[in-house]
Amino acid sequence: MFELIMALKLVLDKREYSILTKKLKSLLTIYQSSFQSVSFDGILQDMHFPQNYEEYL
Repeated sequence: MFELIMALKLVLDKREYSILTKKLKSLLTIYQSSFQSVSFDGILQDMHFPQNYEEYL
């Protein structure tokens, strides 16, 4: 998933990419506390998000 988002940075214009990343960060923040059976960090790892993913977005 993370690689796809990085690839979209190359093909979307800056405004569209900015909107995408703001919405993504918002969704991750909203759902971070919603997972009980699996750690949220584990989910981010499965999607190949590095720990400092916000620096890349």
